[in-house]
Amino acid sequence: MIDADLALALAALVAFAVATAAVGGVSIPFLAFGALATVAFEAVALRHRERVRTVWERPIVRFAALGIGLALAVVGALVGVDAVVAGGLGALGTYVLLKGLLATGVLGANGTAERPER
Repeated sequence: MIDADLALALAALVAFAVATAAVGGVSIPFLAFGALATVAFEAVALRHRERVRTVWERPIVRFAALGIGLALAVVGALVGVDAVVAGGLGALGTYVLLKGLLATGVLGANGTAERPER
């Protein structure tokens, strides 16, 4: 089952994928920057888990994040700013990957690699 966070990220990721086609590709450095920015944000958020969760669980915050993401994808595509599109694609792709690693148990809730039981 897909949780609300993942559903929002996937919706924005689709928008950025469409925007990527509109700008004709992505810049690898900006894609990497978006990915690294997500990893850095999640590392900080992990240290302040309760506060971040309290803020994120407000519906207005979730919808604002989605709205800003979709607006960036549209503006990036219309203006042809591949840095915005690549950064967003890298950030969202990394977030979806992290959510998948958490869901499958490869990463534990504390952000560390889980060792398989023998």
